[in-house]
Amino acid sequence: MVDLVLTGYEPFFPDENCRENAVYLANFCFLNNPNIKFEEHRKYKFLDSPYKSWNDVEIASKYTDSLYDKILPSICRTMNEVFKINKSENYWSIILIRYIHSFIHIYYDRYLRLYELKKQSYAKFQIKILNPSEIFISNENDFFDLSTDSHYYNLNLLSDFIRKNNFGNEVLTFDVKNTFEKKQAIDSFWKKNKQKTKNVIKNLYFKLLKYRYNKISSIRMGLIYGLSEKQKMELLPIVKNTSSLQSESSILIETIYADIKSFSTRVLNFEVQSEFEETLSENFFRYIPEEFKVLKIVKKNPYKIWLGMDVYNSNRFLLADTLENGGTWYSVQHGGGYGQIYNFPLGKIEYSIPNGFISWGWKYDHSGYQGSIYPLSSPSLSKLGTHCRKNDEILIITHTYFVYSIRLQSIMLPEMVLDYTNNLIDFCRYIKKNNSYKYKVKTTNMSWSNRDYLQDNLPDGIELLSSDNFDIVKKMKISALCIIDHMSTTYIQSLVMNAPTLLFWNSKHFKECSNFNKCLNLLRDVGILFDNPLLAARKLDEILEIGIENWWFDKKIQVVRQEFLWNHGRTSSEWKSEWKLFLENLVLNKNSI
Repeated sequence: MVDLVLTGYEPFFPDENCRENAVYLANFCFLNNPNIKFEEHRKYKFLDSPYKSWNDVEIASKYTDSLYDKILPSICRTMNEVFKINKSENYWSIILIRYIHSFIHIYYDRYLRLYELKKQSYAKFQIKILNPSEIFISNENDFFDLSTDSHYYNLNLLSDFIRKNNFGNEVLTFDVKNTFEKKQAIDSFWKKNKQKTKNVIKNLYFKLLKYRYNKISSIRMGLIYGLSEKQKMELLPIVKNTSSLQSESSILIETIYADIKSFSTRVLNFEVQSEFEETLSENFFRYIPEEFKVLKIVKKNPYKIWLGMDVYNSNRFLLADTLENGGTWYSVQHGGGYGQIYNFPLGKIEYSIPNGFISWGWKYDHSGYQGSIYPLSSPSLSKLGTHCRKNDEILIITHTYFVYSIRLQSIMLPEMVLDYTNNLIDFCRYIKKNNSYKYKVKTTNMSWSNRDYLQDNLPDGIELLSSDNFDIVKKMKISALCIIDHMSTTYIQSLVMNAPTLLFWNSKHFKECSNFNKCLNLLRDVGILFDNPLLAARKLDEILEIGIENWWFDKKIQVVRQEFLWNHGRTSSEWKSEWKLFLENLVLNKNSI
């Protein structure tokens, strides 16, 4: 009988002499696998992907959004019971939405991949799975690390579904004491410890800075990229009655600890309507991170208006309390993708729940989520400064993507990851190198680290840069030309700095919304953006022949650049005045209610 391999979990991975006869659930079986390189996965057989088109991704994402709404009341009841409090769904949504929304996306994605077994009725497999066991996850960040990197964690998720329905296959079930994962955790601890120490020192500094500048008013400026604590205070409307201000140290916080055992025995009670929902109901609380078994309750919360993306950090409990007491929340754009990607599930978190969303210039319904959009100049982008060429480097910026999906969105399915990197290699092979320039490639180190693969396949004369020893924005600012092969924040930053910028990516790897497609077409029309590496390479040859500056400062290119940025990277030398006026209007509107 043929083995169906669910993950790259080493104890279950086939020996070399059995490897070619096995069938694999997806290419994530080969992610960071000590037995075989990821790029060799194309030699093997896989179950079909459940995503035949972007429409399949959208359907799955919309289902998980509706499922979130369906299960939230039950989760809230449970959390109120275990903490012996009475908080609203709105409160718990702020505390838990990032985790819950991500978990059900991940869980449903794994289920859909296994559901392909139902369509493989002609073939029966032998499948190795795990018995249910206690899963210890410290916090939300650890959850994301495990979801994207741990074969053991993902094998547990997949095992839940096979135990429920083996689709007529032969199943071998094992109890595993996961010493391998523990060893990895210990090894990685020392690598991370140095950075954690730096973060502690940095956070202490910011806390001291906050107390120095931050006498509390009714507005809380939370996590907003580009704003220092001092600048946040400078933007706040002037309060005439200074006696109403208080020190942040006067806010009282009570910590409540839940009975940890009460979580592991809980079932998520809601009206299940499918096999997937039944499995989710039985296992949801097994996976909940320890972080959410401790609750911080705020006393004497002065905030009435909150700005920032603090739903993603430890201040979420304070944000939740602000809304619980009738306050308002405005989330803030902090990167690319917003207003751009066709199916953008973060909209559930940042458009639907807040009272408003502050964008980098665009203003329209994005990805079907209803919300009030307020376009303002971005502080972080406005402070980038202007490109000033100081070398002859052509900086080629690429990326890595998650092979274990964490979000059902219209960007880079796992099956596309290798093709994406091969497109970059093709581009580098197509270009006619000009000896007057140095060609350098910058990649990232996320999920599949493609560094070794690039090192082996990039043509001579192109240097692969170290990922960790420089600031990419500072390097873009002084390079002769920036070439970027993906939708991201990086290309927006490059355009904002007016760095000569050439873009290319496969339009099949990214599906944009119709409003944003019009903006991309502007870039295509003037020869900034190309849909394949060959055309982009030919354009680069042309640019170097006529001169980078002669090309980039052409009037048509600069007009298009400015129009694009007005909608998707708005900046202004008067951004402080814009924000001050916006905040003043928020206070006036709040006081008039």
